[in-house]
Amino acid sequence: MSGHYVAIAVMPEGEYGQTSATGVIKDMLNSFPNIRIGLMVGIGGGAPSAKHDIRLGDVVVSSPQDGTGGVYQYDYGKLIQGQGFQHTGFLNQPSTLIRTTVSGLKTQYKRKGHKIQETIKTILDDNPRLNEEFRHPGEDKDRLYRSDVVHAAACGEACV
Repeated sequence: MSGHYVAIAVMPEGEYGQTSATGVIKDMLNSFPNIRIGLMVGIGGGAPSAKHDIRLGDVVVSSPQDGTGGVYQYDYGKLIQGQGFQHTGFLNQPSTLIRTTVSGLKTQYKRKGHKIQETIKTILDDNPRLNEEFRHPGEDKDRLYRSDVVHAAACGEACV
């Protein structure tokens, strides 16, 4: 990809969490000992706000700021009665190469935008069997919930 060798791994079906991710990473590094950069892609737990209109399917790239590493681990902190959750640490920041690349991509996006929709359309047009499962469901299915909405923990089919 752009002159680089790329190795991709996925979590085993039905598995998630830090322990499974650590196992996948360990296996990747054993199989490919010369890997220089690793990107972990997962499901973010953030919520949209007036400033950040985040929708289902959006790609969000975190960047270090205010002395943090850029990624907050949801269970990396302590809960103090009457004070709420307080972060006690954060994951380390990415390498200089990654941070420089992200900065360059931000600049490119500001200048030229992106071609994500065109790329998705091309892939779906070239692979019609994927169309049913991966096409955009339509604006009527794109629900943007307020960040203070509390969802039922076990709502089953009713949440769809």
